[in-house]
Amino acid sequence: MLQVIADLDRCVGAGQCVLTEPGVFDQDQEDGTVVILDDTPEDERTITRVREAIHICPSRALALAESGASGRTDTP
Repeated sequence: MLQVIADLDRCVGAGQCVLTEPGVFDQDQEDGTVVILDDTPEDERTITRVREAIHICPSRALALAESGASGRTDTP
C-alpha cells in the first residue's frame, strides 16, 4: 500500500497539490502548509493525480512511500 508523505518543514504553501488532488490534499488555515486528508489512497486515478502533485510541488515537500517502508520511493 502506498502512503502519501509531506515534509512540512519544506512546504511553502503554494497549494498546487490541492489544485491537483483536493481529495487527498488541503491547506492549513493558518500557515497554508499542506494537510493530508487521505494518506493511503487506493484507487489508481487518485494515485496518478497524487504522483502529478508530487511532480509539480515547487518545494519538493511531497513523496509516496510503501507503507511500512522507511524511505521515500517516489520523489519528483
